[in-house]
Amino acid sequence: MHSGNLPSQMLQEEELAASVGPTSPQRLERVAWGVLVASFLVFTLLAVSAGLLAKGYWDTAMDGREAQVTVLKGTVLVRSPWQQQWVSASSETRLKDGDYLRTDGASQAFVTLFDYSTLVVFPGTELQAVRLASTRFTPPREFMELVVTQGKVHLGVAPVLKGKKSVQVTTDDGTFSLEEGSYTISVLSGRSQLRVAERGRAQVLASGESLVL
Repeated sequence: MHSGNLPSQMLQEEELAASVGPTSPQRLERVAWGVLVASFLVFTLLAVSAGLLAKGYWDTAMDGREAQVTVLKGTVLVRSPWQQQWVSASSETRLKDGDYLRTDGASQAFVTLFDYSTLVVFPGTELQAVRLASTRFTPPREFMELVVTQGKVHLGVAPVLKGKKSVQVTTDDGTFSLEEGSYTISVLSGRSQLRVAERGRAQVLASGESLVL
């Protein structure tokens, strides 16, 4: 009986082999093309992502800058944002991002910003250099942001030699965006005042409204 079933069994095995036999050349070619297209799409996606990341870094990479402090009279105090104690400024003192500067009733300071803009800090003034930075790559952009909490400062904004410049002074009453020119900003008795000393153009942002002086 075993020998009698052999031809039938061989026929079934041949049919099974025919149904799952070697892959045809056309099928192998389709698989190869599918793998090639998928690989190309993945490569393109990675290349585009890398390009966008590189562009984003190029556009946003910043270098921290400094401002030179000169003591005109009396004792001028400075401190970094992570320090509690004030220290006396010297001829070697430089302000960096976040640093504070204070003058008492008998002291006065002169600050030279990295773009050669100047700041006269009058007695009884406290301010913070919130941001002093410039872009690492072209196009060049410079950023200077100060916060004056009390007292009076006179700011001379240097001309833009190349690229763009953003100079902002913030008080409790609003933010002053300053172009090239000369300005006096005072914060006395809780009230802020901006005066265009010689020439200049300032945009005042306060209480959701904008005003150009």
